Amino acid sequence: MQKLIKMNPLVIPVLAVIGGSIALVTYIIVFYRSRHIERMALIENDKDASIFKVTSDEIKKSSKFVGLKWGLLLTGLGSGVGVGSIIDGIFNTDPAGIFTCMMIFGGLSLIAYHILTIEKRDQHQGDEFGR
Repeated sequence: MQKLIKMNPLVIPVLAVIGGSIALVTYIIVFYRSRHIERMALIENDKDASIFKVTSDEIKKSSKFVGLKWGLLLTGLGSGVGVGSIIDGIFNTDPAGIFTCMMIFGGLSLIAYHILTIEKRDQHQGDEFGR
């Protein structure tokens, strides 16, 4: 019975690499195949494929608040580490307090980012349309 339980220590890393490679190749194949099917359906129905084009203006609009998002996220994670360390010291819950606080503070910072960008986008759209 002991011989059946004992395995070569290289089995798990080899299986992980093979499984990860298979998953990556499968994802790439499914991505390109579904994109091809969508585009062929547009061509068959005489629809415009301009939805797949990304202009530089759209990239600028989407990346306008990237610095704010990353700044808030990293500040939230740093605050979570600090508060989590304090909680770990008080309650003696070694890694649990830090990771929990990092997730909570990181999530709160992304919620704050969302609220701030909605307000900024509303103000910006109001300026564009003369409101």
